[in-house]
Amino acid sequence: MKKNLLDAPVANELAQRANLLKQTLKPLWGSMTVTEMLHHCNAALTATLEGKPDNAIPTLKQRGLKFLFLKVIPRFPKNVGAPGKIDVKKSKLSPASFEIELEQFLHLIKTFSSRQQSIEVTHPVFGKLSTRQWGVFTWMHLDHHLRQFNV
Repeated sequence: MKKNLLDAPVANELAQRANLLKQTLKPLWGSMTVTEMLHHCNAALTATLEGKPDNAIPTLKQRGLKFLFLKVIPRFPKNVGAPGKIDVKKSKLSPASFEIELEQFLHLIKTFSSRQQSIEVTHPVFGKLSTRQWGVFTWMHLDHHLRQFNV
C-alpha cells in the first residue's frame, strides 16, 4: 500500500527528510535548484489546500492516468513536466529564499497532514481525486522531489 500524507507518521518522515536539504545540493535529475523545487512543492500544496472545486467530468485519459499513477507505478517517473501553474523555472528566487521556502514547506506538510475537511480540488491531469487519493498523490509528488535531491 502506498504512503499517504494524511497520515501523521508519514508527514513526520517527509519533514525529517526535508530538514536534510541544503541549499548547495545538486539534483540527481532535472534542472531545478533546491529552492525552486521547494517553491514548486509549496505552490502545489497551496493549490491543493486552497483551490476551488471543479465539477468537470473526468475524461477517459484522466481516469487512465489516475489509475496508472495511484495504483500501478511505484513512484513518480523522473523528468515529468509540471502543469503551467506550478512551473517555477520562470520564477526569480534569490539565494536567501531557501530558508523561507523550506519553512513554508514544513508548515504546509503539517497543515496537509492535519487537515480535517475533505479536499475538493480537481487535479489538472487526473481530474477528480478523493481526499485519500490526494494524500497518496501528494506523498508521491513530495517523495519524488526529495529523492531528486537525494534525501
